[in-house]
Amino acid sequence: MAQELIFTDIPFGTDKFVRLKDPEDTGVDETDANRLLVSGVASFKVYDPNVDVVMTAFAGIAADSLAVSNAGLFSIGQRVEILMDDGGFHNTTIDSVDTSAGRIGIAAAITVGADIDNRVRRIFVTASVAMSLFGTPKVGDKTWGYRGVLSATGLHLILNQKIIVEMILNAGTGLQVIENLCLKVVEKCE
Repeated sequence: MAQELIFTDIPFGTDKFVRLKDPEDTGVDETDANRLLVSGVASFKVYDPNVDVVMTAFAGIAADSLAVSNAGLFSIGQRVEILMDDGGFHNTTIDSVDTSAGRIGIAAAITVGADIDNRVRRIFVTASVAMSLFGTPKVGDKTWGYRGVLSATGLHLILNQKIIVEMILNAGTGLQVIENLCLKVVEKCE
């Protein structure tokens, strides 16, 4: 059964603050200050929750056409992010859609193979947006965290548009935290 996404209304253009700590499975007491992730690289990306599919056939190096589970979700000119077999991502734009064949054409051919079930998502921001630490980290204190600015420039978001903001904190070998916020644009700020 698919998990239902619950979206929170936010005025577009306002600051949102997010606090990240290490995963619950480390066996460290959660009141321990060592659990606070105060170093590392934090960033976020913005995705369309309605355009999130998987590959249905392997695509080799230099492929510029991808077989996907629902080509009809895509439109020419949309930016997409494709999960590659090496764990990296390939960002490009859609230049053709063939719903009868279940294929999308991409403007920039992939440089690494992408296998069946690799994720293909519409992305609003093609580069990760850096987040910086603010405040003084302290257990139980909510006046610190990581923040980044989501600029409206070039996003082409509309009123009632649903988005997923995926925040990633890499804090060393084997320690990565990924949090997703499901948001809906409720106010346009000029």
